[in-house]
Amino acid sequence: MRPSLLLPVFVFLCCAYFFQGGGWNQNAHFATTVALVEDGTFHLDRYRESSGDLARTNTGVPVSAKAAGTALASVPAYLVAKLISAPLPDNGNRIILRAYLTSLFGTGLALALFALVLLRLLRRYLGARDAVSLTLALTLATPLFPNSTMMSSAPFVALFALLAVELLHQARAAGATPGRLWFWAGVAGALPTAFEYTTALLLPILGLYLLYHARDGRKLGAFATGVAAATTIPMLHHTVVFGHPFSVGYAAMANAGMAAAASSGFFGFDHFSWGRLYDLTLGDVRGFVFMSPFLVAIVP
Repeated sequence: MRPSLLLPVFVFLCCAYFFQGGGWNQNAHFATTVALVEDGTFHLDRYRESSGDLARTNTGVPVSAKAAGTALASVPAYLVAKLISAPLPDNGNRIILRAYLTSLFGTGLALALFALVLLRLLRRYLGARDAVSLTLALTLATPLFPNSTMMSSAPFVALFALLAVELLHQARAAGATPGRLWFWAGVAGALPTAFEYTTALLLPILGLYLLYHARDGRKLGAFATGVAAATTIPMLHHTVVFGHPFSVGYAAMANAGMAAAASSGFFGFDHFSWGRLYDLTLGDVRGFVFMSPFLVAIVP
């Protein structure tokens, strides 16, 4: 096997060894995937007890409050898991195995593909050893790794965001010839919004990069067309579930306390707070530097 493929395979096997099990976040995604395959609907009437991350449609039916991208992207993995687990006689064991395999062939595979794209990108600027070391560090020594051993949006967001950067780089190198690269860069750049709404903040950054390197209306148009194509996914989901393309689950949370927090400011962010910044960086609950001291290396 080629060395460039060994690393993603190794990352995938690491994800296969660990499994985080259930929880409100991952259950909301998994229950939606199961409902889509088994019932052909986003409605979670049969699975409402599995998660507290629930919203209600305008008719009062419980659905996941999460963006639908993770659940939709995991459908092929669930179909594989369903086929593999079918011979098991015990229903409980079937559910556990399906949850594990859906996570592995969904988020685990997404992290492996992220490693493949990252290694390819880093090899342009670094030697082989440094590129491999940094790829392993960013995939296995950051919160991306534990988030890839359960049904989480993080690995999908990371994969598509990085893929957008890679496609923009390829489009720059190719010049004006293949306009399709600018289109697919737009698709990849906007797809994270189907997994996490707040990742819409990535689009202005990619747009500034594009404006700096491509002062061509056709290229900008191709990129914008790709963005529009990708954003139809969450908008269609919102229309089907909530009756309006810009209605999201966080605006209709079933839990009153969570609904009040989500309705404040921009998805709960209403003002800058040094305390929140500390909690998100050095805090011992969700602080990403606390969980991954390696990330201190980002500062210099």
